[in-house]
Amino acid sequence: ALFQQELSRLGIASDAVHIYTSPFSRTVQTAQIAAEAADLGQECIKVTPLLRERFFGTHLELQCHDNYCPAWEGDARDPTSKPAGNVDGESVAEVSERIQQLFQVG
Repeated sequence: ALFQQELSRLGIASDAVHIYTSPFSRTVQTAQIAAEAADLGQECIKVTPLLRERFFGTHLELQCHDNYCPAWEGDARDPTSKPAGNVDGESVAEVSERIQQLFQVG
């Protein structure tokens, strides 16, 4: 109710509010909880692969946290480098470009 009151005070229609989420079930569930808490309909939830987690490559997939350290060190040196040499992984720059697509107007 408080969120709806604030929308009304600002002159924003509730159907103009969108909650963007990745396709991962835990993030969709969180978006559903947020929509319910804000008295918004489930139609406000927009699922987009642009918000998926960074893919570090098949070599690091499902590995221990410690195995990611070389990737993060490489990120600090060069945000365009692939994580720990994984040619199929996403660089920080690629993740940034993907996320920025959400903010493109057009």
